[in-house]
Amino acid sequence: MNTFFTILKKPLVHTIGLLQVLLLCFSVGVKAQTTPYRPLSDTHSDGGLLCVGTFTSGESKAYDLDPNSYATLQNDVGLACFAEETVQFGQTAKAGDSILVYLGTGGGLLDATLLANATLQAKNSGTNVGSPIALNSALLNLQLLSGGTKALVKFPVSGNTNQIQIKAGGLLSLLVTLRIYDIQLKFENPTVVGGLNKSICSGQSTTVTTTTTNGTTLDWYDVPSGGIALQSNTNSFTTPIITVDKIFYIQVNRAGGGNEERLPVKINVINPSAPIVNSINICSGSATTLSVSSPKAGETYNWYSAAAAGSLLGTGSSFTTPVLTSNQSYYVETAQSSCISASRTQVDVTVNALPAPAVLQTSDVTINANQTASLEATAGTGEVVDWYDSASGGTLLHTGSPFVTPALNTTTTYYAVARNSSTGCSSTSRQSVTVQVNAIPSSSCLQADTQNSGISGVLCVLCSVQNPGYSVDNNSSNYTQLNAAVGVLASVYQRLVFPATGIASDSISLDLELPSD
Repeated sequence: MNTFFTILKKPLVHTIGLLQVLLLCFSVGVKAQTTPYRPLSDTHSDGGLLCVGTFTSGESKAYDLDPNSYATLQNDVGLACFAEETVQFGQTAKAGDSILVYLGTGGGLLDATLLANATLQAKNSGTNVGSPIALNSALLNLQLLSGGTKALVKFPVSGNTNQIQIKAGGLLSLLVTLRIYDIQLKFENPTVVGGLNKSICSGQSTTVTTTTTNGTTLDWYDVPSGGIALQSNTNSFTTPIITVDKIFYIQVNRAGGGNEERLPVKINVINPSAPIVNSINICSGSATTLSVSSPKAGETYNWYSAAAAGSLLGTGSSFTTPVLTSNQSYYVETAQSSCISASRTQVDVTVNALPAPAVLQTSDVTINANQTASLEATAGTGEVVDWYDSASGGTLLHTGSPFVTPALNTTTTYYAVARNSSTGCSSTSRQSVTVQVNAIPSSSCLQADTQNSGISGVLCVLCSVQNPGYSVDNNSSNYTQLNAAVGVLASVYQRLVFPATGIASDSISLDLELPSD
């Protein structure tokens, strides 16, 4: 039940129309305490020289539990007019504490310009503590709240304070409406060593240490309101073992009362997961590089020789093995800050055997210029033969057997190597075969250089061979003529002999003509 006492000093009023000359109207309200950090009671008054519409109303609503109810300080028009409310707390705020005032300027959006005509004055049992501060002063922390109709003003007190006076008005007032939704006392929060965000490894606990001021005590919770204190009246708190992010809350108390809002301290749990690394197949006698899939910023990766403990082989998102001749497993973990993954990822390197060298079926061969050669080699089961142009590296020319070379004009050596079709591993050595190319004499390039000719058969009348040497004299302007008039089982012939032996796929070009006379 609320009880109010009103003391009125008889005002001296001269009425001229609606204008009043008002000296003073003063009232006292007493309300039962609702929360330890809200006021217990208030006084309120209004007055001035020439005032119209200057009053206070709903004063106790400035510190009830309803966030939507409010007290009103109204000053429509006036000269040196004011409306004020002074609230009384049940305990004394200390330097470093704050008074929180939730206010608005009317039913619409907050009009910050009207705040210049309103002030806050800290008091201690009626004595001013410091000077009054305008609500729009840079000395105050004014925060516009969601919706834009209310603001939170944080007023830091500079000395012992158990009252706060809110006054609207000034030398000249015009349509000043100030709504006070709530007033709270907030004790100074402690300083948390290391800040309000801490990081630990999963499966660990940590101790949060604080420094308090002005005789405050601390209780520790795991919920922002209500709940049962995990630990009371202590400046430090050791968390249980935690595996996920967790927020703990500090309740700041003094003289049996505490802040409405608890101070949150977030414990971030670092729990790096084991990296993803693909196993790999290599050929015996080779090294390889193992790489973490999608490495993350802020993480490092440690490579070991064993699933636990073992020797540290390297650090980084990739690791290059030594040359291997047998299967080998490596193990990699993720490290973030001082935390490591709960397990290591096993990465298997399978080492495949090398094939035996290819077996040549063709020894060194000799061809004439502009001819090709067919080379053959065999390999084991599941293997193929690759042909290269050098003993190592070089260009792959052909896969399979036989290998038909292009037409060659110079002596060339080719190299055969056996390769496993499944593993891709090749024999360590390449087998060479040389194609020797014989040059054709430049004086009779591919041209017959000797001949023999004659007549054969039973009877050949008027048969002859004229100028037989002209067909092999390397002169295209003359010719050999074969004449066969009448014959019985007879022929006239000329055999042309080349300086080199041809092979299958070669051809012979003859320039022949039948005389017209």
